[in-house]
Amino acid sequence: MSDTQVLIRLRRFLLWAVAGACLALPVELALAEHVESPLQQLPFALCALGLAGALWMLRRPSRPARLGLRGAMLLQALGGVWGIWAHLQANLELELEIRPTEGLAQVWPAALMGASPLLAPGALILVAALGLAATHALDLPQARR
Repeated sequence: MSDTQVLIRLRRFLLWAVAGACLALPVELALAEHVESPLQQLPFALCALGLAGALWMLRRPSRPARLGLRGAMLLQALGGVWGIWAHLQANLELELEIRPTEGLAQVWPAALMGASPLLAPGALILVAALGLAATHALDLPQARR
């Protein structure tokens, strides 16, 4: 198998991994009842966008599909960063409410291990990294050997 064939298969695998994760994450979020507010529904929209981008790239690989997927992945990564911050902020607020006499320095360690898991939104960042890796260097000229 040539290097080009291996690269094509690897890219396809990464795109299917993105699509699978964008299908699985909303199921987990729904089971966790992550639907109380419009902001909690944002990951559902980001996953739908990521799924659409990955399927577009798998079905009709083209420059517009590549740019669309990259845009979706960047939004998904930003959503993941925002989600980590939102989870941390919710944990801090809860800890300060439970222990109002303690300061931020005292509740910080408990907030890191709080009810809202900090790394859960990181799954969006990981999926975004896979999607971006699948399109890496596709628009660069081929290197001469």
